[in-house]
Amino acid sequence: MTDAKKPPRPMLHFVTLVDERRGIVSFCCEGKPLSTARSFGPPSRCPFCQQRNPVSTALSVKNHREKI
Repeated sequence: MTDAKKPPRPMLHFVTLVDERRGIVSFCCEGKPLSTARSFGPPSRCPFCQQRNPVSTALSVKNHREKI
């Protein structure tokens, strides 16, 4: 048997607040659900699970444009 580790599964991240005037994004990580992280702009990495780009705005902008 090999002791190869499985790659970590991606965690879900939930945006709790977007302050456009100040440029602050607050979000929660599935790995630490009772903790909230804040970032100036979209975060490049989650401080809890280290996942890259945990909060993406590409999907929401695309959906918004399709509705217009």
